[in-house]
Amino acid sequence: MPRTSAPWPGDVYLKFNGLGDFVEIPGTDRLSVDTTGALTIAAWMRPDILNFPKSEGSGYIHWLGKGESGRQEWTFRMYNRDNTREIPPRPNRISFYVFNPPGDLGVGSYVQDTVEPGRWIHVVGVMDFARTHIYSDGIFRGCDTYRGPSDGNCPLHYIPGTRDQLVMVSQGGAVPLRLGTRDFHSFLQGGLTGVRVWKTAHPRRR
Repeated sequence: MPRTSAPWPGDVYLKFNGLGDFVEIPGTDRLSVDTTGALTIAAWMRPDILNFPKSEGSGYIHWLGKGESGRQEWTFRMYNRDNTREIPPRPNRISFYVFNPPGDLGVGSYVQDTVEPGRWIHVVGVMDFARTHIYSDGIFRGCDTYRGPSDGNCPLHYIPGTRDQLVMVSQGGAVPLRLGTRDFHSFLQGGLTGVRVWKTAHPRRR
């Protein structure tokens, strides 16, 4: 059953203040999909509020990701509930994205459920050379194609204003993996625990 308040007795978790807390893991290309061919990243995350004090872009935070300015790879993102500029709105949407190195546009998969502050959510992002997949609390929620043809289940994305496919060609390298932020432009206020990374695409149910 999903956890509803705090980690179970004996669990250890990281608590972030939303203003500048983070944990950094030194960069390695072993956490890059173009090196491994596939990645699965899992984490228990707990948002303590629904509108984060240090958000970015159209009103989101990056709460775990690999990359830095001009050298982006992949990330988990969560939108604010209220103060966003997306049309249609994306209240508390949780996404898993892959990027080209400049990081301006990305392709990814998302979950958009009602979020309760203080409730733990288990999130898994899976990527191979062509697609992203996302799970929430053990349930497959969607997939998207970021390179190559669609297989019929994972839709393509298009460059805004065109019918040209939006293609991501991730380039791995020695950029850090950070928890609580990606590249210091936004921060999680809440908790993280049970973070795991595998260099395989775990079985996916579609």
